[in-house]
Amino acid sequence: MNKATKKTGIICLLIYLFSSCQKDLGNYSYSDLNEVTIAAIDSSYSALSGDRITISPQLSYAQNSDTSLFTYEWLYYGPTGGQNSVDSVVHTGIVLDKVFDFEAGSYNMYYRITEKSTGIIYTKFFNLAIGDLGYEGWLLLSDVNGRSRLDMLNYVSDETFIPQVDILSAMQSNVSLAGSPISVNLGFHHYLQQLYVITSEEGYHLLQPSYETNISGYLYLPLSLLITGSAQRGFADARANMNFFTDYIYTNGGLYYRNPAYQGTVMRTVGPVNTNAANNRFSISPFFATTGVYDNAQTVMFNQDEKRMYRYQGLWGIISSPLIIDGLDMQHDDLIFMDYSTYNSGYVFAVFKDTRTNSYHLAQFTMNGTLALSALLDGPDIADADLFTIDPNWGYLLYAANGKIYEYDLGTRRTALMQDYGERKISYLAFPKMLSPLNPSYFVGTDRYARYSRRLIVCTYEESNPERSGAVQFYTVPTLNRPFVAVDRYEGFGKIVSVVYNEK
Repeated sequence: MNKATKKTGIICLLIYLFSSCQKDLGNYSYSDLNEVTIAAIDSSYSALSGDRITISPQLSYAQNSDTSLFTYEWLYYGPTGGQNSVDSVVHTGIVLDKVFDFEAGSYNMYYRITEKSTGIIYTKFFNLAIGDLGYEGWLLLSDVNGRSRLDMLNYVSDETFIPQVDILSAMQSNVSLAGSPISVNLGFHHYLQQLYVITSEEGYHLLQPSYETNISGYLYLPLSLLITGSAQRGFADARANMNFFTDYIYTNGGLYYRNPAYQGTVMRTVGPVNTNAANNRFSISPFFATTGVYDNAQTVMFNQDEKRMYRYQGLWGIISSPLIIDGLDMQHDDLIFMDYSTYNSGYVFAVFKDTRTNSYHLAQFTMNGTLALSALLDGPDIADADLFTIDPNWGYLLYAANGKIYEYDLGTRRTALMQDYGERKISYLAFPKMLSPLNPSYFVGTDRYARYSRRLIVCTYEESNPERSGAVQFYTVPTLNRPFVAVDRYEGFGKIVSVVYNEK
């Protein structure tokens, strides 16, 4: 083949290849992906088991908004919440609308959109925390038009609680609370938490987990049947301190003691323990201070006849003995507050009113009668103070009067205004007393329970609307009289008079 022929053949081949490429380009159509953008799904959600959860995402499509071109699924991937399934579809559809009957736990969830033609997947991840109705959380005893109602902040996760008004009705309990509210209490007996609601008419032992009066062979017991002697009714002046294996109940002028660890399954009280060595009962203030420790459950009470402190040692017998407190003169005093605090290894704090001068003073002493402080209380509104509590962190005395909260510093002996709620009334002021610090091995949330126990609880309401204006506010209390730090606030309750945390 000569050179001219070869050159001609090469030119023809190039022309053919170029022509083929031109035709091939015409056989393909290139376009952008129909990308889907997912919005309006939060990073976390919380609910109670049995609640309906609705999530309506906002979707935008880059090319074609025909929803039939995609599949839409809602899934959780485990193991979470005690379930071992992995990537399980719980609902299909653009919108999640489902009753979740999951057991309590934290679930890793995601929304998955798949394009049918290409198999391309778009996802959005979120967390779902599920709690159990009535199982754990803050129990709030409210006054609603003179009637008692038990409300609850149901625990879902560490700092997430879901409010439930009238928890007994929500759980379809057959317990009906009669009378005006006094207190809600948690004790630990026979290795089980025991809940008690005390009203002006009765004390109710609520058996868990359903708060029914007849469950698993246990019978609902009116508190009146637990008091030593014949059954009595009427608890209008009652005060209770229920703790780890020990209970103290003041009612109708008598202080009664119960220790199921030593008294067996009958669980009746002994007392009244405001009885002296001559076996004579003496009159006491309704305020008393107890350590709450089952093997050393001492309590201190104020003998109003003799104007002095008495101490009951617990465990056996009903006799109390005078507690000598050198340097503390109470001969002209009325006791208006007393409680035990774990502050600095444990002290009794007592506030007195001198009937001669109408002045107020604070005493701080040990269970053995060693006086640590005796100081005049001359802060603002002290004469109107009706609620007191002791800060277990720094030993401050807090008191509420005329819609304000004041803080008395034991070190500087000065009083500072900390909160002013204006027209709102203060119905409850306290640091919660948790059972778990007394014996943490029995409880699952010891670390966070310890954190909860160091928060101040303040409940307020509007006098013109006590049925629905009740609110509970949680604070942390810094040192050096710095302002309270708000943690959480919940509202929509009645006039809250008592709060306790149902530990697990």
